[in-house]
Amino acid sequence: MADAIIIGAGYAGMSAAALLAKAGRKVIVLEAADTIGGRARSYTDEAGYVREYGAHSHRLSHKGLANAVFRRLGETIDFLPEAKDAKLIFKGRLWERPAGPAGFLKTPMLSVGARLALLALLIRIKKADPNKWYDKTL
Repeated sequence: MADAIIIGAGYAGMSAAALLAKAGRKVIVLEAADTIGGRARSYTDEAGYVREYGAHSHRLSHKGLANAVFRRLGETIDFLPEAKDAKLIFKGRLWERPAGPAGFLKTPMLSVGARLALLALLIRIKKADPNKWYDKTL
């Protein structure tokens, strides 16, 4: 008999299951997909590039929730330092990675319309009340 049944084997579900199991509880995890991880996964796009779908789950690296859960489990995550010299391939050419919001607003990799849409989004974010978005997936 299980003490807890967790619905979903994404980051939150697997974290809850691991913490409960560490506390001595018997846990069953139910997942509808063929693989665990939820949005934290890689995929290969049409051009053959491997992309990270859930990189946001490790945001804030050592200061974030992923690291806090691993510490509570007695484990560690080795985060790679950010590559400051990373380049992007766009239209067959290497480009410097835009630095911060201002860099994305100036880059020729985005159309004028896309940059205006980004600017409008940044203004909305700046004016938004974080308390209204705390429980929303962005």
